[in-house]
Amino acid sequence: MDSAISDAEAYIAMTEEEVEDEYRRAGKLHRYNPDNEWQKRLARVARKHPPPEGLIPEIGDYLKLLEEDEKGDDLDQPCLENSIKKPCRENKIRSAL
Repeated sequence: MDSAISDAEAYIAMTEEEVEDEYRRAGKLHRYNPDNEWQKRLARVARKHPPPEGLIPEIGDYLKLLEEDEKGDDLDQPCLENSIKKPCRENKIRSAL
Protein backbone atom coordinates (compact mmCIF):
# COMPACT_ATOMS: atom_id res chain seq x y z
CA MET A 1 0.00 0.00 0.00
CA ASP A 2 2.91 2.35 0.71
CA SER A 3 4.17 2.02 -2.86
CA ALA A 4 0.71 2.87 -4.23
CA ILE A 5 0.64 6.00 -2.08
CA SER A 6 4.18 6.91 -3.20
CA ASP A 7 3.23 6.52 -6.86
CA ALA A 8 0.08 8.61 -6.38
CA GLU A 9 2.04 11.33 -4.57
CA ALA A 10 4.63 11.38 -7.38
CA TYR A 11 1.87 11.98 -9.95
CA ILE A 12 0.24 14.62 -7.76
CA ALA A 13 3.55 16.47 -7.37
CA MET A 14 4.06 16.79 -11.13
CA THR A 15 3.28 20.17 -12.65
CA GLU A 16 1.24 20.47 -15.82
CA GLU A 17 4.42 21.43 -17.69
CA GLU A 18 6.18 18.27 -16.45
CA VAL A 19 3.26 16.12 -17.55
CA GLU A 20 3.21 17.76 -21.00
CA ASP A 21 6.95 17.24 -21.27
CA GLU A 22 6.53 13.56 -20.35
CA TYR A 23 3.91 13.14 -23.09
CA ARG A 24 6.11 15.04 -25.55
CA ARG A 25 9.14 12.80 -24.84
CA ALA A 26 6.96 9.73 -25.35
CA GLY A 27 5.69 11.15 -28.66
CA LYS A 28 2.11 11.24 -27.36
CA LEU A 29 1.50 14.94 -26.82
CA HIS A 30 -1.53 14.69 -29.12
CA ARG A 31 -3.10 12.38 -26.49
CA TYR A 32 -2.63 14.79 -23.58
CA ASN A 33 -5.92 16.14 -22.24
CA PRO A 34 -5.60 18.17 -19.02
CA ASP A 35 -9.33 17.68 -18.30
CA ASN A 36 -9.02 13.94 -17.74
CA GLU A 37 -5.31 13.55 -16.96
CA TRP A 38 -5.99 13.14 -13.25
CA GLN A 39 -8.25 10.17 -14.06
CA LYS A 40 -5.52 8.59 -16.17
CA ARG A 41 -2.98 9.14 -13.39
CA LEU A 42 -5.27 7.44 -10.88
CA ALA A 43 -5.86 4.58 -13.34
CA ARG A 44 -2.09 4.11 -13.83
CA VAL A 45 -1.60 3.78 -10.09
CA ALA A 46 -4.62 1.46 -9.77
CA ARG A 47 -3.34 -0.70 -12.61
CA LYS A 48 0.04 -1.04 -10.92
CA HIS A 49 -1.43 -1.41 -7.41
CA PRO A 50 -5.07 -2.62 -7.71
CA PRO A 51 -7.27 -1.17 -4.96
CA PRO A 52 -9.68 -3.31 -2.94
CA GLU A 53 -12.94 -4.03 -4.76
CA GLY A 54 -15.40 -1.15 -4.39
CA LEU A 55 -12.87 1.37 -3.01
CA ILE A 56 -12.94 3.43 -6.22
CA PRO A 57 -16.23 2.66 -8.00
CA GLU A 58 -15.30 4.77 -11.06
CA ILE A 59 -11.94 3.04 -11.65
CA GLY A 60 -13.33 0.99 -14.53
CA ASP A 61 -14.16 4.18 -16.43
CA TYR A 62 -10.71 5.59 -15.74
CA LEU A 63 -9.02 2.38 -16.91
CA LYS A 64 -11.04 2.59 -20.13
CA LEU A 65 -9.44 5.99 -20.83
CA LEU A 66 -6.00 4.34 -20.69
CA GLU A 67 -7.14 1.41 -22.82
CA GLU A 68 -8.51 3.80 -25.46
CA ASP A 69 -5.18 5.64 -25.54
CA GLU A 70 -3.29 2.37 -25.86
CA LYS A 71 -5.55 1.17 -28.69
CA GLY A 72 -4.97 4.50 -30.43
CA ASP A 73 -1.22 4.09 -29.94
CA ASP A 74 -1.34 0.72 -31.71
CA LEU A 75 -3.05 2.36 -34.67
CA ASP A 76 -0.48 5.16 -34.84
CA GLN A 77 2.56 2.86 -34.94
CA PRO A 78 4.15 2.15 -38.32
CA CYS A 79 3.90 -1.39 -39.66
CA LEU A 80 6.00 -3.28 -42.16
CA GLU A 81 4.05 -4.78 -45.00
CA ASN A 82 5.82 -6.15 -48.06
CA SER A 83 8.98 -4.28 -47.00
CA ILE A 84 7.16 -0.94 -47.28
CA LYS A 85 6.45 1.10 -44.16
CA LYS A 86 2.71 1.76 -43.90
CA PRO A 87 0.64 3.05 -40.98
CA CYS A 88 -1.05 0.35 -38.92
CA ARG A 89 -4.26 2.39 -39.01
CA GLU A 90 -4.52 1.78 -42.76
CA ASN A 91 -3.77 -1.92 -42.36
CA LYS A 92 -6.25 -2.39 -39.52
CA ILE A 93 -9.00 -0.53 -41.34
CA ARG A 94 -8.49 -2.76 -44.37
CA SER A 95 -8.58 -5.91 -42.25
CA ALA A 96 -11.79 -4.75 -40.55
CA LEU A 97 -13.58 -4.33 -43.89
